[in-house]
Amino acid sequence: MGRFVFLVVWLGGAAVAAAASPSGDWVGVYTCAQGVTDLDLRIVEQPDGLRAMFHFYADPANPGVPEGYFTMQGRHDAAERRVDLRPLVWRLQPPGYIPVAMAGTENVIGNVIFGRIVATPGCTNFILVRMNTPPERPTPCILS
Repeated sequence: MGRFVFLVVWLGGAAVAAAASPSGDWVGVYTCAQGVTDLDLRIVEQPDGLRAMFHFYADPANPGVPEGYFTMQGRHDAAERRVDLRPLVWRLQPPGYIPVAMAGTENVIGNVIFGRIVATPGCTNFILVRMNTPPERPTPCILS
């Protein structure tokens, strides 16, 4: 996956409408003790909250990261544009890796989520961009 370049646009004026559902495919990076790591996050909004698949793998700048993925659950606060996800079940666990939780905010047009990997020592930020088409690298299916 190549590097992302982001353009920040100021949207002045009164209130901005709440972001739409975060359901869909998101691609980006996060940083933990292993270094920068590529991430595909597939989110599905269900009546009882969010379900997600957190699929990570090596970034070209950090080729030693193994592939892994786990399911997540959480919530979306449309008024605050917040997405909070916590881990559920490993589907592919590399030795020595632990699952992580995420707390992020969608930008005003709903095509970027940025935030922090929470409650995990050595982890910091993540940034994800909504994909209009599925990612080049298929994200594993979300299993209940």
